[in-house]
Amino acid sequence: MASALPPFPAFVVHDESTSLGTRWKKWLKRFEVYLTAHEITDNKRKRALLLYSAGDDVADIFDVLPNRGDDDDYSKAVDALNKYFLPKVNKAYEVYVFRNTNQKQGESLDSYYTRLRQLAQTCDFSNEDEEIKSQIVLSCSSSRLRRRALREDLSLKDLLDAGRAFEVSEHQAKGIEDSDKSAQSTEVKQVNNSRC
Repeated sequence: MASALPPFPAFVVHDESTSLGTRWKKWLKRFEVYLTAHEITDNKRKRALLLYSAGDDVADIFDVLPNRGDDDDYSKAVDALNKYFLPKVNKAYEVYVFRNTNQKQGESLDSYYTRLRQLAQTCDFSNEDEEIKSQIVLSCSSSRLRRRALREDLSLKDLLDAGRAFEVSEHQAKGIEDSDKSAQSTEVKQVNNSRC
């Protein structure tokens, strides 16, 4: 008896927040992980789950696509949907989004790097690491890191290592300073209480 599969979220076709092609690629990648996690290898079942899980909008699109293959041809179904969704990637827009991505207040360098790495995948850069390094230098929140990167010719790995070290030292220094302030406040209260 087959075990019940938890539902997989449908693909949202009509969402203008990010490009359609980028969202499709991400959805399909996660869907294939879902299939692997549930050990689904039969092509007919994979295709049925793809069309069921993707939702009504995708099923309606799929019904009118050419070269969809037979009911047991998963790869042709994926190819047909990829041909429909992937040309919708606007590289100029993806580069624009990448270039306008800044490190958020309170965001760690690792988290910022991960966001940039994800965005760079759709930009088709010839040297992704160099583009990410440049974006970090231009828009990170640490002026110390920026100055060091401008002073030294660091690789992306060295830049990230230096940024992590700066974050750790800032966090530790803040902890010491907060502890000192707390101790000073306690001393002032004790002095004031002894005068009363």
